[in-house]
Amino acid sequence: MSRSIPKKQTIACKISSAAISLSLLAAQAPAQWLNYPTPGTPRTSDGKPNLAAPTPRTSGGKPDLSGIWSGPGAGGYDRNIARDLKPGDIQPWAEALYQQRVLNEGKDSPRASCLPDPFVYYHAVDLARIVQTPGLIVMLYQGTTNSEHRTIFTDGRPLPVDPNPTWMGYSTGHWDGDTLVVDTAGFNDRGWLDIEGHPHTEALHIT
Repeated sequence: MSRSIPKKQTIACKISSAAISLSLLAAQAPAQWLNYPTPGTPRTSDGKPNLAAPTPRTSGGKPDLSGIWSGPGAGGYDRNIARDLKPGDIQPWAEALYQQRVLNEGKDSPRASCLPDPFVYYHAVDLARIVQTPGLIVMLYQGTTNSEHRTIFTDGRPLPVDPNPTWMGYSTGHWDGDTLVVDTAGFNDRGWLDIEGHPHTEALHIT
């Protein structure tokens, strides 16, 4: 039986998500300037963003991801990323460390020290501002007080061979038709895969 990290450990690090009311996957919306219409956003006759409009595109013909996006919600995977796995699918050392973190109620979690949240949490739960250029995409996560960001190089470079490990890793991306495919590696082993504490090693590679 898993237990959640006490609320007192999260207050200092997290901005309340109560104000996040967007429920559509990647629905664009204004952020700091609530009454300022974002240029280029397709709109209906009443001035509201037209979510049924054709996908905006860059001058190079690729989907233009620029703007504020909301994740769809993690469906519980932000708390327990292994919820669909069988016990034998998790290495014994990882299961033992996970159980230890559950029993001590996550007192050593990165979140308890205002360090970065699990990687999946940023993409499934938080708001992100995406800045897209021809060779680079930057994601600025706006739902956290520690202002995490992610840089995705789309200029054709490979992932670094022997990187200095970081919390968010190193990312390269390429387009497969209209789908952006991103590879990320070079993580440190201090991060958690989910809120409850499944661990990973520096060999973690996410596509």
